[in-house]
Amino acid sequence: MKKIALIGGGGKITTATILELLEENIPCRFSLYGRTREKMENTCTLAARFNDCGAVLDIAPTLEDALEGADLVLYCASYGLGDFEAYHAYGVQHGAYLMGIGERMTVRCPDAWLLVVTNPPDIPLIAVHLRFGLSRVVGLCNASVFTRKVLAAYLGEPEADVMPYDAGINHELWYYDVRVRGLSVYNDLRTRLLKHYDPSEITGAFHEEFPEWREGFLRNVEILRQTGYLHAPVGGGHRFRGLPETRMGELMKRPTYADFEKLLDPTLTREQILKGTRRCAAEFPRYIADIIAALLGLRETEQSALVLNRGALAGYPDDAMVQLTCRFCRDAVVRPVVALPEFIEATLASRIRQNLLLGRALGEQDALCLKQAALTFPERVDFADVAKPWEHGDNAEPWMSLN
Repeated sequence: MKKIALIGGGGKITTATILELLEENIPCRFSLYGRTREKMENTCTLAARFNDCGAVLDIAPTLEDALEGADLVLYCASYGLGDFEAYHAYGVQHGAYLMGIGERMTVRCPDAWLLVVTNPPDIPLIAVHLRFGLSRVVGLCNASVFTRKVLAAYLGEPEADVMPYDAGINHELWYYDVRVRGLSVYNDLRTRLLKHYDPSEITGAFHEEFPEWREGFLRNVEILRQTGYLHAPVGGGHRFRGLPETRMGELMKRPTYADFEKLLDPTLTREQILKGTRRCAAEFPRYIADIIAALLGLRETEQSALVLNRGALAGYPDDAMVQLTCRFCRDAVVRPVVALPEFIEATLASRIRQNLLLGRALGEQDALCLKQAALTFPERVDFADVAKPWEHGDNAEPWMSLN
């Protein structure tokens, strides 16, 4: 039985991901580790309603116990910007704690996959890769899932037949192709979108449940109008000013932990429970569970995620992390080799390099490298901002274009 260590074991997304795996009758040993035992006990109570496959759930007394012998580690905690043991976060959310996890994995589960959900996932994964040699690392970002759902509805095609192909980094994704049943429709699609896109015409169960994404796609269309290429996530990117105002913010409804506690009601059906848990980031847990099941060898899937470059994008180091539509299968990530259009290549060049510098700063605990990363976009900072090592409680992310 495969072992999955879940760091942040009582969290909403963690809980929802476990339920998705159990709903598919995927038998694993789930080892939960987190700060609040009551929340983890609630996770176990909900999971028991779905456990028809003999899966085992336990609450690990220590982080080391959770990691011991794991085949896959899912990190979805909320540690923040504080120090952890000898490591400083250097302004990167979860940076110090993930360094501590990476160090422990080299001893407890050196061959395990490390999947990171929290934002940003790629920078701390670069750090643990460079510092500890962990190469089975995946950053999870489901921006392309929303794009796929909107495009399938727009084209009037089954979602399974529509696949957008992206390249980029966390929160800055560009589509270099869209295919329907394997055939490219990108050129015709872009022409059609510029002529007409109406959110009210994007229908289906998902869009009735999560109307914010069809609404936010108005910004994607505007970016397409100005650049010639589709961009994701569908809410648009902070790189661009003057995008259309949308109702996306008021439409987006995320569940609270109090909502999750209501799901413990024993009179609720499994379908009612799943409807509640799937509100997490608009079905984010289904995407996570799909990749986990593939890496454990239970199926193959094609999804967009952050992975080590490894030659996929020419001209960038193998150690850089890039987001690509990849094929996930047993113990492997199959990356496409992508020749990007000149515009997309130009927009990504500094961002990919900046994230690599930030990952190196965290991995080597090097304040000078952190300053270099900030000054990759000198128009956003001045020397006074980076004159001293990053202070605790502050976040490096505002330096960056999008994260």
